[in-house]
This record gives sequence, C-alpha cells and structure tokens, in this order.
Amino acid sequence: MYSISNVCPGRFNYTDSFVLPDPWCVSTRNSDYIKELVSTLNIDFIIAANMPYPMMLYNLLALRGQAMIISHYHSSPRLSFTRFNFLDRYSISNRKWFQRCVFTIQRRLKASLFVQMCEVSDKVVMLSESYIPELRMFTEVEESKVTAITNPMSFKVVDDFWNRKERIVLWVGRIKESEKRISSLLRIWKMASPHMPGWRLRILGGGEELERWKAKAESMGLKDYEFLGFCNPEEYYKTASIYVMTSNIEGWPMTLVEAMSYACAPILFDSYASAPEMVDGGKCGILVKPFDDKVFAEKLVELALDGEKRRLIAEAAFNKVMSYDTDEIIDKWYKLFESLSFQNSIGKNE
Repeated sequence: MYSISNVCPGRFNYTDSFVLPDPWCVSTRNSDYIKELVSTLNIDFIIAANMPYPMMLYNLLALRGQAMIISHYHSSPRLSFTRFNFLDRYSISNRKWFQRCVFTIQRRLKASLFVQMCEVSDKVVMLSESYIPELRMFTEVEESKVTAITNPMSFKVVDDFWNRKERIVLWVGRIKESEKRISSLLRIWKMASPHMPGWRLRILGGGEELERWKAKAESMGLKDYEFLGFCNPEEYYKTASIYVMTSNIEGWPMTLVEAMSYACAPILFDSYASAPEMVDGGKCGILVKPFDDKVFAEKLVELALDGEKRRLIAEAAFNKVMSYDTDEIIDKWYKLFESLSFQNSIGKNE
C-alpha cells in the first residue's frame, strides 16, 4: 500500500509515501507524476480520499483505465451547505435574498463536482447508507456504483472503567460555532445544571473561538463547568457518565464512537443523516429534534437523575460500537476490492 499527498510524508510517519511535485495546486506535472507512479508500482486500486476536490478530480481524469478508482467521501454531502463565513463582515450577508443566491451558487458548484466524482469513479464509498440519498440530491449516481463503509475504531475497546464513572457531562470537539454549535451547549447547560446537583460539564477542544466562548460562558453566569482546551480525551471518557453533542451537522463523528466505547451515555441532536444509525434509532443514545435546546436540557436532566436508565443506555452504546471493529471494516474493504476486480475482469473479456 502506498500514499501520496501534498505534505511531507514524515509528518504522519508513513513508510511508502510520496509527495506531489507541485503541492496544493492543479498541474500537468502532478498528474504526470501520479500516472508514472501508478504504472511503475503496478497499482490496481486508487482510493481518492476527501473527494470531490477539483485538484483530485483533475489528477484522476488522467488515470482512467490505468487503475480502478474508488472515491471515498468522508462526510455528509450537505456538510458545506452553509453561508460563506468570510462574508459575515458585510451587512448584506444577513439579507435573505443574498443568502438564497449564495445557496444556489454553492449548490450548483457542488453538484458539478459530485457529477464529475461519480463519472471518474469505479466506486463511490460513503460513510453511511443514510448519506446515499443525500448524494442523489446532487447527481443521479447509479445504484451499483455507490456503497457505504463506516470508519473503523482507531483505538482499543476496554471495559475496566465501569466503576470509575463520575457525575460528569463531557463534550469533545473543535470550538467552532458554525459546525459544533457551542451556543446551544452553553444554553443547555444554563437550563439543566441547576437541576443536576453535583454534576460538572467538561468541554474539551480548542480553536480560534475558544476565548470568545469562555467569555460568553462567564457572561451567562454558568456554574460547574470548565474549558480544558486541546488534550487527550481518553481519561475523560473513562470518568464521564454522559456524552453530549450539539453539532449542526457531522459526517461520521469519531468522538461519539469513542465516547460510546467508554460507556458514556450519549445525547445528541438528530441533525445529520448518520445520527440515528450511530445510536441505533435511540436504543443506545438519546436523539433530540434539532435544535430544541429546551428539550435537550430536559433529556439531560432526566438522564442525570435516572441512574438505571443511564446504565442501560451506556451498556447498549458500548455493545453497539463492536460493529465498528477494525477487522470487520477491513473485511468490507477487501470484499469491495474483490468485487471490483471481478467486475474489471468481466469487462476485459467482453
């Protein structure tokens, strides 16, 4: 297995890695370099991650017929359907007619990229079956060309922390309002914490907006909370009893999988297509209609005060993540390679 990227391979400790001669740009030199590698190394499959970026599409066009191309889309197709943040400084960005124009332009550009991605690919892999209908909002991709394989767990599941649980509510993520909806988290805690004696909220994560939201929490008069910045969340998963997510939208949030593997009972907004799948329709987590902060706060208080319900949800969450075992996910990839090889051999014989 080989990898090629725009950055120095030593940064990620890759062994068989290559760097594009013209990083972060579209060029004939890049496409020729990749084409030569594919030929020299006898590459059978190309997994194009983070599709459908224009640079990647341009490079792959030159490789059609040389290798089987698998486009791996890592998020929700709707994920970037937001306002352009750099326009927020202008008063016109708040006008509804302007937002509709931006949305229309963005949708057309994205649809064009998805069409090209599906045309150049032998297979398109989404993170969840639930994202396939979202993809079809942009392009009429053939049913046989698209499939779903979730991300594997990148950590070892352990079960020696059941007796270490404390009255802690945990939130982990990038401190970024447009994606993670920090405002909802603070409002929810403002409503819920007075009814949860002895409980604390721990917020893990950093970013440019960290100080802004620290100041906001203080101005709201919140109590029993702490911002911990960037840190390894493992020890915090072990002691947290409840895990909360307030995101506007996600792809396949690994922090949720991690929290469930440490038997944290999750509560999250049903704001992205994979959410019901990840918590098994509410059997191993609580789904709240987006973005009802009041109901979320009520569910949080209910879970905090009902130890038996919390234990049952945590156990179900722990058992659920077994389906994301690395070996099982690898087996799905191998089966995909086998099916594409078979398909390719039939095509050559016809």
